[in-house]
Amino acid sequence: MIPVFDAEDYLEATLASVLEQEGVELDVVVVDDGSRDGTPDLLERYADRVRSVRIENSGGPSRPRNVGVEHARGDLVALFDADDLMLPGKLARATEVLAGHPDVGMLCTDFRVIDAEGVLLEESLLSEYRKFRNCLEPTDDPTVHRMPAGDAWRHLLRTNFVGTSSVVARRDVLTAVGGFNESYKNADDIDMWIRIARAGHDLVFVDEIHHAYRRLATGVTARGALRSKSKIAVYEENRAHATDPEDRELIAMKLRSLWCGYGWALRRDGRRQEAVQAYQNARREGEGWRAQLGLLRSRLGI
Repeated sequence: MIPVFDAEDYLEATLASVLEQEGVELDVVVVDDGSRDGTPDLLERYADRVRSVRIENSGGPSRPRNVGVEHARGDLVALFDADDLMLPGKLARATEVLAGHPDVGMLCTDFRVIDAEGVLLEESLLSEYRKFRNCLEPTDDPTVHRMPAGDAWRHLLRTNFVGTSSVVARRDVLTAVGGFNESYKNADDIDMWIRIARAGHDLVFVDEIHHAYRRLATGVTARGALRSKSKIAVYEENRAHATDPEDRELIAMKLRSLWCGYGWALRRDGRRQEAVQAYQNARREGEGWRAQLGLLRSRLGI
């Protein structure tokens, strides 16, 4: 299932990498989130091999992802972004692993990073992600590891080690936890993984490279920080589920950082009153000098 918005430059290569998968019965669904470029024409050329659905632009990936899940026909749903490249054997391997672990909710893998032109930037993004690996449980396959639901929830709160295009999930699990949150314009992916784990579903991590994530230029830093509200909402929601003091402090620490980053972006965007509120929220979470300095600068307009 591939959500797409104005991805004409990369979608054809992405589709080719998916359609070349062997050893599985393919049902490729592309949800066009109101693209304004040549994406609709490109999809028309693939009409005999790809099912496409066009919706009104929703402003984020959560709605097209939900539409894709609704149109999926199989028990397993492979999530994939429109500018990434699927490596040979990915789907067959995921199907095999999930068949051997029928009680897990989803599978994820390691992946490499490429730039806009396809030049390799990193062979393994997760090789340096050490902490989540401490909770992986071995299986009969040396590259396949289970992560209990509680550990997965806790480590996902620390850092998102799940690449969206690496995920193959059970369709009934995605729907049972309520689908992707359409009120989020970003962070709907990490929210989904957290809710799957919070619902008690173990994860399987396959320590193999199964796709290439395309890292594209995203503009100024403030643009990313201005999108922190959805991440803040995710952590606020999970606070109610945290009973361990260490987990609650972790969430407070994340919220302090997010509120400060959001305040900085609002201040740089000229939204001074909103920035003041963001820094005040950071102070309520226990932030000290950073929030105080941000408040001062916001009020003085500097």
